[in-house]
Amino acid sequence: MKLAPLVEPAAELTVDEVRRYSRHIIIPEIGMVGQKRLKNARVLCVGAGGLGSPALMYLAAAGVGTLGIVEFDVVDESNLQRQIIHGQSDIGRPKAESARDAVHEINPHVNVVVHNERLDNSNVLQGFLMKVDGDGTVLWCKRYTNGNGGLLLSSAYEYPDGTLAVSGGNSALQGMLLFVDASGGSPSTQTYNNTGSSATSLPLQRRQIRQAT
Repeated sequence: MKLAPLVEPAAELTVDEVRRYSRHIIIPEIGMVGQKRLKNARVLCVGAGGLGSPALMYLAAAGVGTLGIVEFDVVDESNLQRQIIHGQSDIGRPKAESARDAVHEINPHVNVVVHNERLDNSNVLQGFLMKVDGDGTVLWCKRYTNGNGGLLLSSAYEYPDGTLAVSGGNSALQGMLLFVDASGGSPSTQTYNNTGSSATSLPLQRRQIRQAT
């Protein structure tokens, strides 16, 4: 699924940033303009566990300018075998804060916004996702359910205009990716299974989130 750029390029990269991202910049498909777009990009990562950990680490290393982290849990020793953004000294700490510190260690140029809270129907429908300020990307790296046991926002089209949503899930050796493009026109989804092949593609009815007053 080919998508148009979500953000305009940043005005400039510092000398330190050019040096840090030099291996990106020499790739024709990225270049200086692409790296400047990454600097202006905003990603809200829902979950800092098994899927959120590597996602946050790679996004930070790539130079995404602003990362939001939504996570209510604390680091447990049993997490460390797969949630690689956390370490032994983080046991008992809020995962969102542990992940923030790890991101800053990887790349001090990244702005990290911590949301140390549970995302549920009450706050997401009150405009929580507006915190990406539009023209951003939402990564769903945690399975949230509502009181009826259904997937939170199972109608995954509840996003502001200009937002790209990416949802990942796994169980043992099985995995799936869901892309929701709300960047214009009628939102649509594309899902991929663990073989990398496209599974389904379907249009979605547009529905707007309104800020709570």
